[in-house]
Amino acid sequence: MAKISLKDQALIEARESLAIMFDNARYEEDIEIIAERIKMIDRALAEKPKYETYEDWLNEIENYGTRAERFYESLDGFQSTPGKIANGLIWLEAAFKVGRNDL
Repeated sequence: MAKISLKDQALIEARESLAIMFDNARYEEDIEIIAERIKMIDRALAEKPKYETYEDWLNEIENYGTRAERFYESLDGFQSTPGKIANGLIWLEAAFKVGRNDL
């Protein structure tokens, strides 16, 4: 069985709640609003993440090389350990921001 992300689990639960609301709705306006929200959830569940794995993100080609190549090249630009660490933190922040989209 495939692992379901927390985001998808929340969407599934919200969809189930909306389906119950839809079944009990009495007014046309409410039915339309609930139906549109169900469609939005279905679209969100159908979306595939841009990157399946960390390696997909790291090995994507940007400009003249992959992120991995650019990362190691950027490390070479620093002589000091603190400079390399600071640069590494910038890269980690970028990875975090990409990953945050998959919650």
